Amino acid sequence: MRSAFICDFYIHPDSQGKGLGKRAMAALEDDLREQVLRR
Repeated sequence: MRSAFICDFYIHPDSQGKGLGKRAMAALEDDLREQVLRR
């Protein structure tokens, strides 16, 4: 099993509370899973 580490993740205060962080993390996880499946 491979792992990834996110050092910093920031959502501008004007955009907080809109679910953007959750959506961005979900997209990142999906991309990482696809990369693992392609190998």
